[in-house]
Amino acid sequence: MSVIIYALYVIAALSSGLIGTIIHELTHAVTAAAVGRLINVSWRGGVFGALYIDYQAGPAGGWRDELVRKAPLGVGLLGVGAVLVTSKPSAVWWWLLSGMTLGCLWTSPADLFTDAAAVADDHA
Repeated sequence: MSVIIYALYVIAALSSGLIGTIIHELTHAVTAAAVGRLINVSWRGGVFGALYIDYQAGPAGGWRDELVRKAPLGVGLLGVGAVLVTSKPSAVWWWLLSGMTLGCLWTSPADLFTDAAAVADDHA
């Protein structure tokens, strides 16, 4: 394969990874609106920051709070399934889907652990 094809695969994976991280945050927002109350979606951290989803979904560590924090991981696992059952890595669209899946699975300690989420909220 030529260098141009390899470059196309890398560009596809990286650009779709950005889309996957946006899908990750939007999944938090949609889930929060569905099971609790979505308060605000904003940007935090300047140039190197990220989207911040502010929500209320019951007590910290409750099932609704856990659902909001872990919903993107569920979407990412669906993406893993789609990547595994689809074509070969020789297709550019496979690299696009893989990048989006990895973007959805990219997570923070606040998404995984209630204690880390409380610390993140304290320092927001």
